[in-house]
Amino acid sequence: MMDELRPLTERFRRQQLPPAEWTHEAHVRVALFHVLEDSELALERMRAGIQALNAANGIPQTETGGYHETLTRFWLTLVRKHWAGEWAPFWAVLGDKKLPLRHYSRERLMSREARSGWLEPDLQPL
Repeated sequence: MMDELRPLTERFRRQQLPPAEWTHEAHVRVALFHVLEDSELALERMRAGIQALNAANGIPQTETGGYHETLTRFWLTLVRKHWAGEWAPFWAVLGDKKLPLRHYSRERLMSREARSGWLEPDLQPL
């Protein structure tokens, strides 16, 4: 698994992924690599990596765009749960980009607070 995910993760780490390739699936695959490599450092590495990639691609951090802390932590939590055997088959669930809206109201998830820091779900716990 690690060998399959490594080329994408290395391009991510070198900020060599253009926005068109930085898809939901790419996010989840890179998150999985980081969880498998070192689960305790996965959030820190994803946070720093996404922010660096955004900067390299000229994507500014604003109240409505750029890095999103709550979404990053949400997906990392689900990736960890999957590998711990607590979650459904990987892509059956983690491939669904709308999954966060089962746990968060749109207003809460799209808020400035959710973008800049972690917010607990308001509809359904993780």
